[in-house]
Amino acid sequence: MSESKEGVKIGDDYNSLVTSVEIQSLSRDSLLRIGNEIVMDSLRSKFFFQVSYHYLIENDSINFRDWNDRTIQFSFQQKDTSGVAEAYWDLADFYVKQDKLDSAYYYFNASSKLYKEIGKEFYFGRMLLNQALVQTKASDFLGSEITSFQAIRLLKPMGKTKQLYLAYNNLGVIHNNLENFQKSVEYHRLAQEYNKSLDNDYYSVITLNNLGVAYKNMKAFDSAIECFKNALDINDSENIRMQAMLLDNIGHAKMFNGDLDEGYKCMSEALKLRTEIGHIDGISVNNLHLGDYFRLIKDDERAISLYKVSRDLSEKNHNHSDLLASLTSLASIDSANSSNYLTRHIELTDSLRKEERNIQNQFVRIRFETDQFKEDADQLSRQKIGIIVGAGIAILFLILIYIIQVQKSKNKKLFLEKKQQEANEKIYDLLLSSQQKFEEGSSKEKKRISRDLHDSVLSKFFGIRLNLEVLNNKTGKESEIQRAVYIGDLRKIEADIRTISHQLKSDSLLKETGFMSVIKELLNEVENDEDFKISLVADGGIDWKSVKNGVKINLYRILQEGLQNIRKYADAKNIYIKFDMNEMWLKFEIADDGVGFDLEKNETGIGLSNIEDRISEMKGKLKIKSSSRGTILLIKIPKKRL
Repeated sequence: MSESKEGVKIGDDYNSLVTSVEIQSLSRDSLLRIGNEIVMDSLRSKFFFQVSYHYLIENDSINFRDWNDRTIQFSFQQKDTSGVAEAYWDLADFYVKQDKLDSAYYYFNASSKLYKEIGKEFYFGRMLLNQALVQTKASDFLGSEITSFQAIRLLKPMGKTKQLYLAYNNLGVIHNNLENFQKSVEYHRLAQEYNKSLDNDYYSVITLNNLGVAYKNMKAFDSAIECFKNALDINDSENIRMQAMLLDNIGHAKMFNGDLDEGYKCMSEALKLRTEIGHIDGISVNNLHLGDYFRLIKDDERAISLYKVSRDLSEKNHNHSDLLASLTSLASIDSANSSNYLTRHIELTDSLRKEERNIQNQFVRIRFETDQFKEDADQLSRQKIGIIVGAGIAILFLILIYIIQVQKSKNKKLFLEKKQQEANEKIYDLLLSSQQKFEEGSSKEKKRISRDLHDSVLSKFFGIRLNLEVLNNKTGKESEIQRAVYIGDLRKIEADIRTISHQLKSDSLLKETGFMSVIKELLNEVENDEDFKISLVADGGIDWKSVKNGVKINLYRILQEGLQNIRKYADAKNIYIKFDMNEMWLKFEIADDGVGFDLEKNETGIGLSNIEDRISEMKGKLKIKSSSRGTILLIKIPKKRL
């Protein structure tokens, strides 16, 4: 009834996640478990579609509705407009099978709007075509014609041959029902042209049969018989229903063309096939046609009997077209009951017209309400855009004010930081100046002591040695031994004093001055005030004079903070300080043998935060290791930042 969706999802777009046999054998809970175990949303969506479509094909209404609802909800959750549109398509196909044409039309229309919204013009055109087919089935022929042309305008530029074939075939059916038989033939011929490139035997049979019906209605029986026979030649022999329909149509056309015997033979063979497969609608129309045959040979009693069979079957099967045809035939041949048949015909015709008008009005209402909804949505969207634009301007204004305030605050902070840096440098310069003066005084004192030792003590000992050498000329073995001992002792004293003098006179080549002196002074103060033993190891190759004052101030402050934290929390006995330098980094290590702390649980305190800030300022890195055996702070400063 609607254009087939087969191959759109299952087959073209993805491989099956489970087979139809597996779906059929698994319980609902098992299928749900499989779906929930699929991690990727896109694959889960495809799984839902596959299961839902399987139940649609299998005509399992309950399971289809369950999984179709699940598919629609999931697509909405994922904001997958295309998925919602396709799920609506499936639901519309379901309602077509249930012969609920208003619901089918509603969901085809809803699907078409969504496809149009996301720019999928091909699928939009297909949904229009499906709407047209539903309208034809509901006898809304004028509405179907309009919708068919809308679909054709979309599909023709795309060269979608299959859909164009279906659209023109539908137009041929429409005009046959409107009794515009010549126009019907023209449209079916157009459909036939499109099918040439498709080379679809089934479509060829359908088109030839429809052409035959149009020719038969035009009383061009030879042309009709030719079309029906050509269709029968092409038809797959396994399609019994189609074969029976074509035989019945050939027989009916031959009967009206004067070949009564051959006509009866064909119609009887068709009835036999239809009875074997239990095709009730086919049996109904076959009895109607056989009734025409017996009426032509003047066997009215047999004709009436066959018309009544057709009437009863079509009424039972809600086949209104055959029911009206059988009532018309009975009214014209059974004069005794003619008024009853005509009354029933009028009542049914009025009822069907009313029903058709209602459903046609519903179609119009559905499209109007959808368009009205879209217009309202567009209006709301425009209003929202206005509100959003206004709010956006206000927010931008507030953001601008905030940025200005933040910038002022940053400028003020930078100014204060600059002042602080200048103050730190002055403090450090004062420390260095004080240390330098101390070193200068210490050096002067050392030189004075060295001079005194050299000029006074050493000269006196030198005189004693000379005197003893003079005394050595005296005789006496004991005197000689004693003098030799004294002279050796004096020589040792002379060497020691000379060594001391040289050490004191040295320009402290082996001593650190400047920054390391300040560090040592800080460590001495802490060691004197606390029960700590502090070890300092410094790489003698570091040229502290070339290091920026800002870096040295930060290192000094970091050491202060580190020592303060050890005082407060570590309960340590030993502290290890180390300065080291390689080709890339200046490494500064502060370690203790205290109780440590939990790096994950303990929040960063102000002291540690200050250390991190100073390291960040120097573009350095901080690594902390802590356990019950102590804590190590390893600080690395890039050499290029010194």
